[in-house]
Amino acid sequence: MTYRERRLARAARLEEWAEKRAAKAEDNFTTVRSLVKDVPFGQPILVGHHSERASLRHRDRVIGAMDRGVENSQKSEEMKSKANNIRTAADRAIYDDDADAIDKLREKIQNAERLRDEIKAYNASARKGQADESLLSEKMRSNLHELQSMRGMMGKNGQLPPFLGSNLSGSISRNKKRLARLERDSSASR
Repeated sequence: MTYRERRLARAARLEEWAEKRAAKAEDNFTTVRSLVKDVPFGQPILVGHHSERASLRHRDRVIGAMDRGVENSQKSEEMKSKANNIRTAADRAIYDDDADAIDKLREKIQNAERLRDEIKAYNASARKGQADESLLSEKMRSNLHELQSMRGMMGKNGQLPPFLGSNLSGSISRNKKRLARLERDSSASR
């Protein structure tokens, strides 16, 4: 079983548990409705009356069932969120045991190098005093406008922040090492 399959199986288990928790929550809320249906709204607990203890126990049962229902409902939402996050990560990730991991990694490296080159070209034009946004892709242009709206995020003369280039270079270097390892492992296993 590949790592991706294991991750997706975990997501499926979490979704199954979430459904069970949601069912428990609904049962708890049904119990609350059945407990309070015969009590008139605003009915006070008659202090000192022979019914006081029974009323307090009844109130505690209602509060306990409501608390359990809310807890189960929140846990259900938490599990659904975790399962969704796992599925989203599995869709984006390149796992080493994927059949097409090497090809996907090469494509990821090429895209990152292309983006790094765009940033370098834009920053060079900005250093010359005429920042040319046409050098950037559409997505990068929207990111540029977001960065320009944030105070202190842009570099000198309207350049993109230096950390973008360094982070990309680090990512490219790390992915190239990973690609070399995968190619080496792939040729060794043949």
